[in-house]
Amino acid sequence: MRLGAAVHRAASRGASRADGLDLLAAFVRDRECRAMEVLRCAGVAVAPLVTALEGEV
Repeated sequence: MRLGAAVHRAASRGASRADGLDLLAAFVRDRECRAMEVLRCAGVAVAPLVTALEGEV
């Protein structure tokens, strides 16, 4: 599901392949996913990340 969202995001910006930022944006859409939990536990300030990517998601 998230990989598909990353590929869709990449295609919407004209890219033929998804990159790390596309995948991160897909994770941000699912704020309760394990990846976001890991980022929070690692001390990453998730709220600014979400805010920065929301316009692109």
